[in-house]
Amino acid sequence: MGLVTGAGRQCYSPKAVLKGLIFIKRYSRCKFQQVYLISLMNISHILDLIGYLYSGNAGSELHQVQRELQKLQKSDFGVELADELLKRDDVSYDVKYFGALTYAVQLNTNLKSEEQLWSIFEGNLIHLTRLINVYLSMPSPNKRLFITLTKLISNLSLVFIHINGTRKPNSDIPIWPNPINTLIRLISHSKQWPIEQWQVGNAELSALVKSSITADVSYQELLQCIDPDDRLNELVLSFTKIIVEDFVKFQPKAVHMHEVNIVVHEHIYVSAMALINYNLENKLLSTINPPYTSEVFEFVRAWISFISYARRHSIHGNMDLSEMIKNLISLMCTTVNGTYPYSDMVIKILDDLFERDPMLVNYELRQQLESIFLGVTCTDKKDQNDSACSVGSHDWLLAYMDKLVTTESYEELKQLSECIVGFLKINTLEICNKLFTVVHADDGQVQQYIKVLLQLTNFPLVPVIQEAYSMKMVDLWIDICTSYNNIPQDILRPDSSEIAAELYSQLVKIYLPRISLRIKQRILEKSESRYDFLLYEFQDFRNAVEDLMETLWYSMDHSKLTNYLLSGISQQQSGNIDLFEVEVVSFLLKRLLDGVNLSQSPLVSDLIRDSNLVEHVMLLISTGCKQQAYDETTQELKCVFLDTGARLLATLSGFLQLDQKQLSHIVSSLFDCIENCHKFNAPRYAEKMHEDLINTVVTLCDKCRNELVPLLPNFIQVLHAILPQTSSNSNVIRGKLTRSIAYIVQTSVRKGPEEQGKHISETLDLFVTTMYRTDRNSMLCLLTCISELGSGILEKHDYEDPEYTQQIGALRNYWEEDPLQVRKKVYDVVTSCCEQYSKDTEFIEVSCLIFSKSLSLDDSKAHFLAFDTNIIMEFILARLATCEISTGLPYISYLLERIVMHRKLDLTSTDFDFMFTNCFIKYYQTHIVNDPDLIQVMIGFVNEVMYEKPTIAVHSSHWSTFILPQFIRFLSAKERFTISVVAKFWARFLNNRRYTLDDKAIVDSNIASLGEQLLTSTMHALLNTQRSDIQYYTEVLRALVAKKPLETKKWLTQSLPQLSNNGKANSKFLEAILLARGSRATQNIVLEWWLQSNGLPKMK
Repeated sequence: MGLVTGAGRQCYSPKAVLKGLIFIKRYSRCKFQQVYLISLMNISHILDLIGYLYSGNAGSELHQVQRELQKLQKSDFGVELADELLKRDDVSYDVKYFGALTYAVQLNTNLKSEEQLWSIFEGNLIHLTRLINVYLSMPSPNKRLFITLTKLISNLSLVFIHINGTRKPNSDIPIWPNPINTLIRLISHSKQWPIEQWQVGNAELSALVKSSITADVSYQELLQCIDPDDRLNELVLSFTKIIVEDFVKFQPKAVHMHEVNIVVHEHIYVSAMALINYNLENKLLSTINPPYTSEVFEFVRAWISFISYARRHSIHGNMDLSEMIKNLISLMCTTVNGTYPYSDMVIKILDDLFERDPMLVNYELRQQLESIFLGVTCTDKKDQNDSACSVGSHDWLLAYMDKLVTTESYEELKQLSECIVGFLKINTLEICNKLFTVVHADDGQVQQYIKVLLQLTNFPLVPVIQEAYSMKMVDLWIDICTSYNNIPQDILRPDSSEIAAELYSQLVKIYLPRISLRIKQRILEKSESRYDFLLYEFQDFRNAVEDLMETLWYSMDHSKLTNYLLSGISQQQSGNIDLFEVEVVSFLLKRLLDGVNLSQSPLVSDLIRDSNLVEHVMLLISTGCKQQAYDETTQELKCVFLDTGARLLATLSGFLQLDQKQLSHIVSSLFDCIENCHKFNAPRYAEKMHEDLINTVVTLCDKCRNELVPLLPNFIQVLHAILPQTSSNSNVIRGKLTRSIAYIVQTSVRKGPEEQGKHISETLDLFVTTMYRTDRNSMLCLLTCISELGSGILEKHDYEDPEYTQQIGALRNYWEEDPLQVRKKVYDVVTSCCEQYSKDTEFIEVSCLIFSKSLSLDDSKAHFLAFDTNIIMEFILARLATCEISTGLPYISYLLERIVMHRKLDLTSTDFDFMFTNCFIKYYQTHIVNDPDLIQVMIGFVNEVMYEKPTIAVHSSHWSTFILPQFIRFLSAKERFTISVVAKFWARFLNNRRYTLDDKAIVDSNIASLGEQLLTSTMHALLNTQRSDIQYYTEVLRALVAKKPLETKKWLTQSLPQLSNNGKANSKFLEAILLARGSRATQNIVLEWWLQSNGLPKMK
């Protein structure tokens, strides 16, 4: 064997490893494998290989060694190998673990008989008992043995599930009711034989094992075993914990866990509770923080996890944990010389309990916890003398919190807050009843409850950084407010609305400073990256408070909540304005005013006007943009100031419609900020500010377009300044400003269509003069601005203006004549740009967007980009002749689809042939056939035609010669996006409500000639596809069965045997799919056939 070096680690020479591998291969051919394997001469080879496996060496033989050892573990003599490895005292801990692991492999992969199960069961128990004694004799030197014990215990979990979950009625193996009793009985009798006699094959030992399986162990016997020996107590706790954890792990996987849960409920429950409660009541209180403390609490957590899961999935999962929880509460409140030895650990368990399954805590215990956490007394007179209602324990909480605050134990304080809030959220309806209904009419208690809840919310530390109460309480308050809004009127207290108003006002007052950017400033000033997560927590906190304010609004409305927020701003003196307060109020008002039509809400508009809100918001924006920043923290805060102000200002657009003078000043200020943004801010911040500012301008122009018509020259002047590439503005800014101008130009038609035409023509001239025939970036920006101009001119669906409506007819006539030749200007510029950059896909993309602008309007609407279809087709053909087909065709196909949608009433099959021939057939062999993306584009275009006007495709000269035969071939594609679109085509081909009678006749003829080929190709592709793509082929099969059931049956009968030799699966599939008649049940039928035909496990 290998040479021992260091702390049990061995060095294995290549020669030793090679010998071992040769032995394994020889063993696999040996007639007497078992005898040869376990002989003393040859076991050494296996030990060498196991040692090499765990040696940490990464030699070339490692994978081969691993593979050969796995074969041994899975072999029919794996049980004997495990026993041989575990019984040896002269081997390493790794070898022992490998032996325990071999038992597990046998259980999971090679379990064939009850005899084999019994051998594994008996061997695990014998070796576990022996090794426990070895471990207990010298715990420190045998520390590495514990992992082997853990694996043996986990094996017994599997054995327990096998015996109790899948046991046959006439089984020779008895039901195993209680592993805890078995372990206690074996350990109690382990001294009857010397340690070396604890081996498999000992008849007396075997009899003991068999009797211990069904042994009854009394409570006194359990205590006598674990009480004198703390190490043994810890091992029994670990044993039970591992068993229980495995039960939870196997719950979703094992089919027969219901039977297992019954055995647990009737047997293990009593022993587990006795073990837990004895340790909680006696062990942990008699000796503070003994070495096994964590093991006790880990077992408690595992037990709660199991009970919680079992309760949800079995009627036998309900088990009373009251005594255990009562003991946990007592330990939580234990104080020793000013220390709290168990509080933190118990609080974590209770928090997990409240989140996982709060109903495990009965009413009396909830009353006790309410008294501890809130310091309130019971309301029921019959409970006044009950110890559960004592307020004394609340002193413990106050002292504990004071200790955490004094020692700056913020993590523990956060855990406590989560626990208390989790407890309060168990039944928010009960809290609501106490606060607002006649169910609890004690005024004193209502005030006490409110006081305590507000105190928790207003915890006297910095939120996020130091305390989490205010953060955690937000969700609770949202639940309380929602519950209050749903309480029936007949049980509300007469003064409930006053109580709610006062309470909610206090909440607003508490939370406003807590979500102030001053908190973010303190986080940023820490400057260390490890505090970055606090920034995310703070933003989540702000968003949660924003949600809370919206919930409060349903009770307080604008007259109270919005008025309260605005009053804080109105009270600020000029020259001494707190921008942090302005920002936080603006942040909340954005949500409250979003969706409110301020132009028709005089109450809210008056509140806004009286508070000078707009002036304060503009100060916020101006400060954020133009105040010099000397450090990263200030720069970050400035960016948030501007973002908050800009968002609120956009929301106030309805209010600004009422004051054109103020609107003019605001727009000028925003343009000034855009111009000077780069002077005062770092580039990455300036870019973000630019985006926020221009988005606000776009929104104001959209909502206040009528009011901004007089300012149109100012907008044009700004546009003139930013269009040259020498300016510091991006193309995004240029495009969005163009759209803003377009909104205003759109409504200028009230003065007559000539006014709109003049502005559009002048704007186009400005674009051409400034950007035409310069560099690529400028010319691309030129096209983008034309596209944005076209988007802004599109008429809004909800636009109602009598003066505008009166001009619609004249506007349509004007653009039909186009006296200023605007369309020609656009066409010439677009064509020239595309010719100059013919291979540049971005030019193709923007050009197609320009030509598609008016294709979303009906013919009654007017637009300066309403090009004739022939002109668009002329542009398309010219681009296809020079562009990169692989990248340009997708955009051109999009434009073709828009033409089909818009002109479908006029299009004929001749038009379709022209489009399809020149845009797809012409480039099929050279570009499309080998490009899956272009194949998808081509099929997508045909699908659009099949949806809008299928008759022009069905009567096409390419229908039978190209489309149908090629699209059948595409069914075998490997790319999901291709499979998806081609399946959609065939489903639409077979079932299309827009077919004419002539179309139906042609399609029926197509099915008669191609139906069998279509079905065979679909089934062949289905059989060879991946599971996630089955749904697409299923849609084709559904349509086929629904359309031609008799023919489909005949075709399937002929094709199925050629595809799959699973005759039983084929017969079942054929019968089931015909019975489904194209219904949604077809999906499961097809999936089951696919699984069986590919030799995969059936669905469960």
